[in-house]
Amino acid sequence: MNLHKVNIVAGLIVASFVLTHTINHALGLWSLEAAEDARQLFGLLWRNPIASWALAGALIVHLSLAYYAVF
Repeated sequence: MNLHKVNIVAGLIVASFVLTHTINHALGLWSLEAAEDARQLFGLLWRNPIASWALAGALIVHLSLAYYAVF
């Protein structure tokens, strides 16, 4: 797998987290109950050891490859 594909996969993982985070904020504009329900659902997705490590790793890889591309 080349660096471009690794960067795409890492970016998609980070983007999916940002999307669910933004959806949760948007639900907060609708009602706090909806935001709390979504927070619990998204917590099941992102607050487990595999997803937490995947997100942290993807963030490190994505930022490192961006830095590598610039310099």
